[in-house]
Order: sequence, then structure tokens, then C-alpha cells
Amino acid sequence: MKNRATIYSKITLLASALFLLITSCEREYSDQVEFATFPDDAGIFIDGFSGGLQYLPFDGSKLDAFSVDNGEFYKGTASMRFDVPNVGDPSGSFAGAVFPDDFGRDLRDFDALTFWAKASRGATVNEIGFGIDFEANRYATIKRNLVLNTGWTKYTIPIPDPTKLVREKGMFTYAAGPEDGEGFTFWVDELKFEKLGTVAQPKPAIFDGEDRVERTFLDVQIPITGLSQTYNLADGS
Repeated sequence: MKNRATIYSKITLLASALFLLITSCEREYSDQVEFATFPDDAGIFIDGFSGGLQYLPFDGSKLDAFSVDNGEFYKGTASMRFDVPNVGDPSGSFAGAVFPDDFGRDLRDFDALTFWAKASRGATVNEIGFGIDFEANRYATIKRNLVLNTGWTKYTIPIPDPTKLVREKGMFTYAAGPEDGEGFTFWVDELKFEKLGTVAQPKPAIFDGEDRVERTFLDVQIPITGLSQTYNLADGS
């Protein structure tokens, strides 16, 4: 038994030595290595959808609220049309959906989502933006209460931190309900990500900018809500 124990001990030492030798030979990746990246396609809707996009309505939304309109557009031959239902419409109480790209895109070279839009009358879109994909929604960026008029106007939604968007799936999202009981129609065209270089002076806030004092224990985290970011844009807004 003593001899066997000695043999096993030597085998163990040899295996340990081989492990140390192998691990010591591991090296870091060269600076010349280029890792695979995801597509950096900027377009979402330019006379038609870019490849890979889906249309996923929210629960309770009018399922056919969205359509492609070949008779109304800012530029080109078509636009996205959204029909917000009246109060009491049996097909849905509001219009809202997500347009995800399941493969994902690399948006690090852009600083804003831009589009042209107009409505059948003066109206407000409750939420519009990007970053919702029905998964983690980690970097959802939403503009609330976007005011539209009857003329085509360009709108800009800045990207708070493009460096995080290595593989973003949520390309576009919106939600709009009836106003004073009545629905309306609005159109979106030339929907794309851009590098404007004019998105400036970010002012972040938490708790919707409210000054708040919280008492808690050292090992208890306070949930941070109401995250917002305010920018100055080229048009003075």
C-alpha cells in the first residue's frame, strides 16, 4: 500500500506540474485581433423596412394600427402610418408596438435616432423611442409626450451612451392613445440612426429630477427610478 500511495502521489504532482505549465503558456489576445461585430445598419424605415425587423404589438393595442402608406410620405415613396383608435374601439384601446431586430445592431457610431413625422391633427404621442425588445430592455430610451402637428417636422431622440449599444435589438417603439375620446393618425418617415455631432450638454437626473432624501441601511440598495437625460439640440430645443 505504501508503494501505491507513492505512485499516486507522484502522478498527482505530475498532473499539477502539467496544469501549471499549460496555464503559464496562456497569453492575452494580440492587439491585432479583431473580434466579430454586429451590423451597423443605420436605417429602420426608408421607403420600406431594413432587413430583419419584426412588428410586435403591445397587449391591448389595436393589432392593425400600423401599416405602410404609399400615398403619404415626407420623402421617397412610402411612410409608416399609425392609426390611433377612438375610445371604445373593440379592436384595441390604444396603438403601440415594438420593432425589434433579433440579430441586433452595433449603434456605437451614432448619437441619435431621428425621423420626420406629422399627424392628421395636433396630437401627442405618449411614448416613442428605441431600446425595447421584450427581453432585457437594458438601454430603453423613450421620449414622452411628443407633440406633433399637421406639417412634416424632424425629431431627434439622443442616445444617452452609444458605447453601450454593441448589440441593440430594439430599433423602434411607440405608444399612443386617443385624446378627448378621439383617435388620430400620424406618420413617420426617414426613420434612422444618425451621427449628428450637435447633441450637446447632457444633464442626467434620477427620480425625475426630484430632490429626495432616503434613509436606509448600508447593505440595502435603494431602487433608482425616473432616469432622464436632457440635451441641447441644434434647433435650440
